[in-house]
Amino acid sequence: MTIAHDSIDRFRRPEYRRLLAAARRSLESTGGDLGRSVAVASPSEAERRVIISVTGHYRLPVAGRVTVRLADLDEAVRTATGLTLRALLAQLGGPLETGPASSPAGDTAARRAIRSGPGRRPFWADAGDAVLDDLASRVLVLNLPAEGAGLGEWLTGAARFGTPSYVTLQQLVAHPLRIRPRIVFACQNRAVLRRAAAGLAAASAPLLCAEGQPSAAFGRLAEAIAEGGGELRYHGDFDWPPVAVAATLIDGYRARPWRMTAADYLAGAAAAELPLTGEPGPTPWDPGLAAAMRQTGLAVPEESVTDQLIADLG
Repeated sequence: MTIAHDSIDRFRRPEYRRLLAAARRSLESTGGDLGRSVAVASPSEAERRVIISVTGHYRLPVAGRVTVRLADLDEAVRTATGLTLRALLAQLGGPLETGPASSPAGDTAARRAIRSGPGRRPFWADAGDAVLDDLASRVLVLNLPAEGAGLGEWLTGAARFGTPSYVTLQQLVAHPLRIRPRIVFACQNRAVLRRAAAGLAAASAPLLCAEGQPSAAFGRLAEAIAEGGGELRYHGDFDWPPVAVAATLIDGYRARPWRMTAADYLAGAAAAELPLTGEPGPTPWDPGLAAAMRQTGLAVPEESVTDQLIADLG
């Protein structure tokens, strides 16, 4: 196949830069999944026109944040260049690094593992458009009283009523917190936090929700918990990508697994039907877990064990 280099150069123009950077981050974090969407915050007029041409949908000039399906972007790239989106990104910026364990995704944030002191401290820093859109990076919180003017006072007030709330990266940067609780739980799926808020309200233990993949805001809050001497206890789906996230949290923030042992997995797998997805990885906190997952081959979604988690929170 002959590829016109001027068609590739089109994608080097500034109006494509943030869209393609977001696409690269998403593909690297998901192992190349084109089923996701990416966002561009506060697009310029040129960026807005590019996104309209890619998606075929009109976007208002006042739109503060526009999303693009990666499948649509891939199709537009194929039509223009004859390359896949992944191949184009490799041409423009080098091969993609698609190991989920080494590059877990964030909402619109590219998470970078950096070293600071003993062990790896993965601060999932926003990059590209996320730097400009720190309001888009957020973490869902329930009952997390904190010290600090503004945000700390707000979280403490919300905890008195058992009211869930979102905290953005912008708030965490502008209003540093000192976390009071010594133990803070974290779940992967919003359904767990919703059940805790509805059934336990203010009686629930502090709980964060990663909503699938931890965002930069989640990482910043986890860092504050660790720095304050607190302990984060994490539970997620028993599937390979979520297990990789758990390993990163445990290694980087002295987090502890929460009902994430081989015995917990096997108890849930008895009623499981869905196959595991992603690349197998280690489970250093319980090597028997990885072995059991490989042998059984079934995924256990967090929602299926919510009753046990709510009992812990209560």
